[in-house]
Amino acid sequence: MARRICIIGDSHAAALKAGWDAIRESEPGRALTFFAAGLPLLAFLEVRDGALVAANERLRYYFQNIAGSDVIDPEDHDAYIVCGQGLGLYGVQYVYNRCRMAGQAPREHTVELSREEYEAAVDAHLATSRAILTLEKLRAVTQAPTLLVAMPIPVRETKPELWEMLERNGDKETMLAIFRGSCARLAARHGARFLPQPAETLLGDGTTRPELSRAAARLHIAKDDLYHMNGDYGAMVLKAAFAALQTVS
Repeated sequence: MARRICIIGDSHAAALKAGWDAIRESEPGRALTFFAAGLPLLAFLEVRDGALVAANERLRYYFQNIAGSDVIDPEDHDAYIVCGQGLGLYGVQYVYNRCRMAGQAPREHTVELSREEYEAAVDAHLATSRAILTLEKLRAVTQAPTLLVAMPIPVRETKPELWEMLERNGDKETMLAIFRGSCARLAARHGARFLPQPAETLLGDGTTRPELSRAAARLHIAKDDLYHMNGDYGAMVLKAAFAALQTVS
């Protein structure tokens, strides 16, 4: 069992922290340390002397206040979860708005690509996310078991026009599959494993259950924005992560 788990994330890590606070008593012997900060600040996470170091005053502030340290030392952790950090379905939407696969209905101002070319375009776009850049830095200091957790699939109210367009064109299931496939490939390239969003957090239409975005956990006080999730969501993700780490070597 991975006993000492390090979470590296942006504001989406707050849901996992809230979830951990709710279930930690049922996980004796397991310790989670959260290194979290706003997405722009994570650009200042640097590799130094075999560890990841906060190389910015604000990033050090967040890490020290949340994790109690501004250094992620591989000696202190058995496994890692890299979460959020811009790795989301919107990366697929970016490509979808500009390209279509052979066999899909024609859309104005889109270039037709083969399935292979389309997936390569999605991979290239998602590879620029901070999550993958953080994973690259992590692999420079440790090969410990690592899970990659994406941003939550949007609830329907967040982007109703996106879901309506995908459903109208008959492309929703294909785009969700391409997103998950791309995340899995990018994780594998760095010796990590992608953890898909647990099925129990999703509605039958593939969107995230709206109640999981109510009273969302954040790094600072903010109004609900439907993009972030609450501790119930975080607990479900962590339980899936613990199970996955049992099989990751």
